[in-house]
Amino acid sequence: MLLILIFGLILQVRGENLGIRYKYTISTNFFSIVFLEAEHGFLPLPSPGINFELRTSKKFSFNFELNNVLFVLPHEVELGIREYLGKKDFESFYLYQGLAIGLPISYRHDRSFIPTDPSLVLIAGYKSIEDSGFTIDPFLGAKIFYAMEEKRIIPTPALGLYLGYSW
Repeated sequence: MLLILIFGLILQVRGENLGIRYKYTISTNFFSIVFLEAEHGFLPLPSPGINFELRTSKKFSFNFELNNVLFVLPHEVELGIREYLGKKDFESFYLYQGLAIGLPISYRHDRSFIPTDPSLVLIAGYKSIEDSGFTIDPFLGAKIFYAMEEKRIIPTPALGLYLGYSW
């Protein structure tokens, strides 16, 4: 996270030279759910994603997200790039591609970490920013997991709504 903030400070000067109004967005996806393995199947739990977006040019931004079980236990980190397709900078339809990796949140009986599955995230969305900076960002796409133990690919839908603030 510290490296992302340092990167943002370096781009601050560049953004002022480009005449960019909004450079950062912080938002939360309250509708995210994670399925944790339980004794008799899987247990669905809320997993809000805290998202930080850093604009790198007029049409591209760098995205960092941390998904947390019940806002307490981080279980996944995601890094990606958004490309905005509309004429309004940082506020239009976009395509997103990212990589996510799960963080170990439990131990095996022998105290080794349970391996986590990486995933590719492909999303289309629309970001809208009010004059006050309030940001609404609905999205739809796919999250494609690689199940390491089973050696197979598992596609899942990625659907959500980021609510946040841009400045």
